[in-house]
This record gives sequence, C-alpha cells and structure tokens, in this order.
Amino acid sequence: MKSYKTSDLENLVSYYNTSAYVRTDELESFAEEIMEEGEDIEDVISTLELKIEYDILPQYQYIECKDQGSYHLYIWHKI
Repeated sequence: MKSYKTSDLENLVSYYNTSAYVRTDELESFAEEIMEEGEDIEDVISTLELKIEYDILPQYQYIECKDQGSYHLYIWHKI
C-alpha cells in the first residue's frame, strides 16, 4: 500500500451532530488510489476501515452499514 496522509483518510469521514459517516464508494476509490500492484483491494479496504475506526474515530461506536442504493454508508455514533 502506498503511503498516504492521515488527513486524506480523515477527508472520507463526514460528521453530523453526534454521528460520523463513511461512504463505501469513496473508501473504495481511495483504496484503489493507494493500492500497489499485487495487492488485494479487499485487504486495503479492510486496513483503511480499521484505521478509520481506531485512529480517527476512537470515541465513536460503530453502529451499522446502511444500503444507500449505489453504495453503503458506515455509521458511527459518539460514545
């Protein structure tokens, strides 16, 4: 996986009131940008999901993944 700035990953997170959201289509697009030849896209996405959950949203609890039609939306609520 190519190096990236934490701020690039933070830009994928949207906030509203006490909730945080990440669109799966935007996460996948970012993963495609930073993956290197031979890497599995699912592994890169999984790594990014963990980085978001534990590094960017440590004070949030993951709630659900909602189907939005053309993408899914990960949802966290502030603890």
